Amino acid sequence: MTQPTDMQHEKPPATAHKTRTRPRSRFSRAITVSVVFHVVVAAGLLFWYLPIPNGSSTTHPGADPRSPQMASEAPSPREPSRASRAVSEQIQQSIDQQIARSETLDDAQKLDELEQNLSRIERIASEESVEEMTSKIAQSLGLDRDQYGAKTATAPGEIDLDSAQIQDVSRTKNELGEWEYEAILLDSQGRTSSVPMTSSEGATMFDTFEKIKQYPMAEGMYRQIIMPLIQKLIKAEAPATQE
Repeated sequence: MTQPTDMQHEKPPATAHKTRTRPRSRFSRAITVSVVFHVVVAAGLLFWYLPIPNGSSTTHPGADPRSPQMASEAPSPREPSRASRAVSEQIQQSIDQQIARSETLDDAQKLDELEQNLSRIERIASEESVEEMTSKIAQSLGLDRDQYGAKTATAPGEIDLDSAQIQDVSRTKNELGEWEYEAILLDSQGRTSSVPMTSSEGATMFDTFEKIKQYPMAEGMYRQIIMPLIQKLIKAEAPATQE
């Protein structure tokens, strides 16, 4: 993907400041689960809608990258060229089917599914095809792909938690040798901050971002689809009067 990212390993960005007083409820277990869930759904959706390039089977001689066994599990079996003709109704139907499938998986299965689909995407797709399909998915869902993209200049002041989304999770060991996790937040104006997470919140999220970092195209997918989508869902469900 063309979107640059600021994801870092093991520690938050040096420019990030701590946010420990504003409501953590916005980054509760429900949000954590939603992030992981939608990452898995989006990766699966991308994989099944991406066109298979000519000669892709040379990566694994004699093997179709979408085998009959895999096709039998697909939410919406189709001919490869259908990606170029995808419309909002088709994408939404596939999203619903991917959601139904993902709802049956526990956290470990979700992470395994995520890694498999990201690996398959990397094997069969080009950066251009991922960019094109990401754009179509974002458009069909009414998302602003650039909402959490790199900014030419970061707005001054403190982070706006009303537009902030989790862009990464860091971890450090405390004096007892236990992992402590923090969510690295990014708002729509490019400002960053961090919020502490419990072990139950942080562990799965940390593992999710580690898998995303292994696949550069997945980082763009996350910023262009998942972050705007979660923000849209939160905004739609927010009460009329904010705290």
